[in-house]
Amino acid sequence: MKRVIIISAILIHCLLVSSQVGTAIIKGKVHSGNVKSVKVRYSDNQISQMIEYLEAPVDRLGQFELKIPVSQAAKGMIFTGDFVHDICLLPSDNFFVDIDGDTIKYKGKGAEKNNFLYFIELKGHQDRMYFNEINKCELSPKEFAIKMARFRDERIVLFDEYFKSRPVEQLFKEYFLAENSAIYVQLIMNYPERYSYFNKVKKDSLELSDEYRKYNLLKNVVDDKMVLSDTYVNNLRNFLFTKSTELRKLNVKGDPFNILMLDSLKGKTQQYVMANWIYSDLSFDRLDTFIYDKFKKLDNDPLVIKTVDKALEKYYQKRALIGQPLNGNFINTQLEDTAGNAISFGKMMEKFKGKVVYLDIWGLACGPCRGAMPYSKRVREKLAGRPVEFVFLTIEGMDKKRWEEAFKVSLVKENHYRLSEGWQAPFLKFMAINWVPCYMIIDKEGKLASYSAPNPFDELGLESELVKLTK
Repeated sequence: MKRVIIISAILIHCLLVSSQVGTAIIKGKVHSGNVKSVKVRYSDNQISQMIEYLEAPVDRLGQFELKIPVSQAAKGMIFTGDFVHDICLLPSDNFFVDIDGDTIKYKGKGAEKNNFLYFIELKGHQDRMYFNEINKCELSPKEFAIKMARFRDERIVLFDEYFKSRPVEQLFKEYFLAENSAIYVQLIMNYPERYSYFNKVKKDSLELSDEYRKYNLLKNVVDDKMVLSDTYVNNLRNFLFTKSTELRKLNVKGDPFNILMLDSLKGKTQQYVMANWIYSDLSFDRLDTFIYDKFKKLDNDPLVIKTVDKALEKYYQKRALIGQPLNGNFINTQLEDTAGNAISFGKMMEKFKGKVVYLDIWGLACGPCRGAMPYSKRVREKLAGRPVEFVFLTIEGMDKKRWEEAFKVSLVKENHYRLSEGWQAPFLKFMAINWVPCYMIIDKEGKLASYSAPNPFDELGLESELVKLTK
């Protein structure tokens, strides 16, 4: 198996709906290698996509135990030293794991679905492999559609082959088939745009197969059974956003996105897409009261109601922080400077007393993070001489070589730090942030001015906001 040296924080699949609430128990033994801990990264909510982490130390006998709170079925990853494997959890799971290098075997209640995930990994058919071709962007759209359809169908054949003589949990089967289809549709919908950009050709000049035209029609995308898949929910939200952009060019009255969401979607799909949209808006310090009022009138299922209610509670909690001194979750977050020296967030901020601080939370593996850096540089240059500092916090593991790359990408060597706990950093957890790039502003008095600040692509907006705070 291929060693995993860098794990991108882009995507963890969220799962299924279940009325059960419980704890998935994983016990295991590591038989080789210098593995000091075993970590699970997972999400059990396909609306919020909030990622959770749990880590257990490996004792001198190589044994470990994880107790994972799971409210729905969840799928994520298990990290064992330099290796990572897909994993699926249900609230009632209780299984044992044998780990030997890059080999992993499960036994006990809930084990078989995870043995299957390892089986398709060995076959080179785990869902991450879907994205290899879209990242390379070498195949023509027609060739890409053919290859992706074949890969989708091969995964189904492997599923049928594996569970022909083995029991399979119905919930896992439904999820696997839904996610398998949703990822395929996602790639088909996105590939022409990506191919035209990376190959510098006009999208209108591309020869597209019937598959692309098929999934450009909403009726061919919507299917309530697919809400088991977070990819499906995101597909629909992005689809409506794209269509609404087209409608705006036609000067349609009202908000085209809201019109499409209210008039073109029904049933569970409408519930989940609306909840996802509201959750995302609240995360970015926005509340569309019109959509929220419409949402409350739907006959929503418990997961949808719980997710939105919790997001609204967090929204008001975060709003209350504006204009206040940084709370303990910020101050106590641990950082490392480029020399590997430990420093708390609070101590770091003391260095910038009397200055406005623009926090850029980013990662080298994040394309939009990297793309924003030239714009960030221009704003810095325009504000030269003003009491403003740009501070960069990376969520990734770093070494000397990667710091050099960070300096090159960011176009600056000063004010770089690493979040020692990555995505588990206390202030990220407290603010319910699981994405990059993310931008915040802290004013001259050390108070939080914005937790959803203008990004560098909006040069004028960012410059105006920072100038206002320096006065």
